[in-house]
Amino acid sequence: MSAKPFTRGQVSSDLLYRDIGRVPERPFSILAQTLETTLGDLISKVVFYATVKNQFDHAKLHVYFRDVRPYSRKVMSLAPNIDKVRVIKGEMPAWLRSCFKRDRFWRPLFVDARKGSKRHFYDFVINDWMADARSVHGLPDIVPLRVPPELEHRLAHRLIELGLERNRWFAAIHYRDSNYRWRANLGGIRDSDPEAFNTLADHIIDELGGQVVRLGHPEMHPLPQRRGVVDLSRLPNSFMLQAFAASRARFMIAGPSGASALACGFQVPLGLVDATDAQAGWGDMERLILTHELTTPDGGRLRNKELLETGLLSRRPLENLTNRLKGYTIRKCTGSELAAVASHLSANNEDVAAWRPAREAPGTRRPNAIVWPPQTRNDIRFFDV
Repeated sequence: MSAKPFTRGQVSSDLLYRDIGRVPERPFSILAQTLETTLGDLISKVVFYATVKNQFDHAKLHVYFRDVRPYSRKVMSLAPNIDKVRVIKGEMPAWLRSCFKRDRFWRPLFVDARKGSKRHFYDFVINDWMADARSVHGLPDIVPLRVPPELEHRLAHRLIELGLERNRWFAAIHYRDSNYRWRANLGGIRDSDPEAFNTLADHIIDELGGQVVRLGHPEMHPLPQRRGVVDLSRLPNSFMLQAFAASRARFMIAGPSGASALACGFQVPLGLVDATDAQAGWGDMERLILTHELTTPDGGRLRNKELLETGLLSRRPLENLTNRLKGYTIRKCTGSELAAVASHLSANNEDVAAWRPAREAPGTRRPNAIVWPPQTRNDIRFFDV
């Protein structure tokens, strides 16, 4: 966080445009700004920014963000290579808005970071539209999130205090409960059945021999108390502890909520269930999608690929349809279906016998260049039950 931005006066104008990103005297300088507030979107932006920086041997990354949710600043600390973060007060600072005439957000430019400072040259300016979650796929060697090393021992000790055994693997679970305060007028279309996740927890412990850590917020309905379950949702202000738990899980099973992005961010195998959108996450770890089931007025049942092909694997069109017309019903995943997802993910990750080690950043040869726009894709892998 102490690194200074590249300034025009530090080098000759000849070096300004030569060996960009290849020598420490001329780092590739990146300015990223995001107005996102939701957890999943904010995590995907941070991973995108960190991965852009990782395309160069030498780079500087400055990120401006809105510190409006309890987790906003903590998400920023999970990126292993942000050099400096600044808080945006309001929607966008006047100095940043003034640089983008006629919405030309993509221009490299000189920016006055504050009055009286030297003029900073940024080679690449990234905004929310450029860093869509689907764009992460277009960048090679995705950089995983990393819990700050100085916090790891304390967080691990806290999980053990809460009853988690260190020498036995565990699964992280999360679902959107009906009383989530930030539901953004989406109704209950993204909610899951809590009883199905209770059955899932029993299956992971009794049948697969693992442990369960539930992520979430204190307003969630409590889980039945039993040995082998650690419910972090009961702890207020526990985001970093939950992030650490997600990073050490054998796998995660989660409904369509922002916490599922922790699995992608830490590159932990993910079963995304009750999926309402054609968004499969990112990364080279295993990612399974199991949608809810839609029954049509004529008795047809649509799920997974069939739901995608009808254009209804998108929560807003589906919500509009079910609100306007009668005869459409949505069935959420059952406990036995979630158990099948867990059995599959557990069998494919038997090498993780205890807590998962932290995923290391890719160490491949950096291209010292980026291709824009990135070639995006949406690699959806449906799990059929």
